[in-house]
Amino acid sequence: MTNLENRVFRLEVELRAVHQAIRDLQVLVGKLKQDQFAGGLGFGGGGGGNNPLFCVLSGALAASGAIPAGSPTHITGQTVYKIASGAFSSVSSAADVYNGLPNAISSGAKVIVMLNADGTYSVIAVAC
Repeated sequence: MTNLENRVFRLEVELRAVHQAIRDLQVLVGKLKQDQFAGGLGFGGGGGGNNPLFCVLSGALAASGAIPAGSPTHITGQTVYKIASGAFSSVSSAADVYNGLPNAISSGAKVIVMLNADGTYSVIAVAC
């Protein structure tokens, strides 16, 4: 092999290593994004039983006494609680809660919500 051929061969080997490092970094960034999202929800992955639900308690509904229905409408300044191991703990005292359900939610109901990617919450169920 000539000197030029050796240099080209070494560059190819180095480029393969760099390409593999970039792929590894892409995988790590993807995992970090998942962990960041999952960490906010308290999900650990793997089907554990410690995944919390979020809840807006009846007394925390707006002064109007209802979360309106619609496409979707929302109410601001709500206290949202995490439900884990049978206990309620506040995770936000000024949350925006969106209701895309066909009916308004009246005061007196416990509202189960999920965390949206933008930090707001959406109603997924109502407990009478």
